[in-house]
Amino acid sequence: MVGTPASAGEAVRTARDIHPDVIVLDVASAETVDAVRTILAGARDASVVAVSVGESEAEVIEWAEAGVAGCVPRNASVHELAEVVKAVGSGDFPCSPTIAGVLLRRVAALAGDAPRSSAVGRLTPREREILELVEGGCANKEIARRLRIELSTVKNHMRNILRKLGVERRADAVAVLHRANPSSGRLARLG
Repeated sequence: MVGTPASAGEAVRTARDIHPDVIVLDVASAETVDAVRTILAGARDASVVAVSVGESEAEVIEWAEAGVAGCVPRNASVHELAEVVKAVGSGDFPCSPTIAGVLLRRVAALAGDAPRSSAVGRLTPREREILELVEGGCANKEIARRLRIELSTVKNHMRNILRKLGVERRADAVAVLHRANPSSGRLARLG
């Protein structure tokens, strides 16, 4: 042990000064999520072990997104803490089965959204324009009138949009567009 800072701010300064390999941080304080990010930005070679972490999905995700390399639950023993610190120091990312489950569910959810969200980028400018009009509440006839194209052309574009996004309904296509760009519908409704 080379330092025991009393606050998150002091932990940031200590990490910059002594360049530790592993930082054990009690995360009971609300300011510690920002401290983890700041510590890791200033001490890139350091790994952070978060102690007193709850195992709720929201807490686990928050700490994982902050960049911690290991989590030790509130009810862990000193021996368990030492084992996690040792493992993190060796380059491992240890966690309880509960935390592993939370992280795997999160990765699976993100992976499920990624292909469809990235598919929005494969839409042609015209397809994107049509999808934004659909998001704004326009039916195919209204889209054809606004864009001065044939109704059958709008229907062809809609079939291509649904196929590219891997969905079957217009509402699902709009949901994919909204996940990829939450502000997209505002422009379509103003038009």
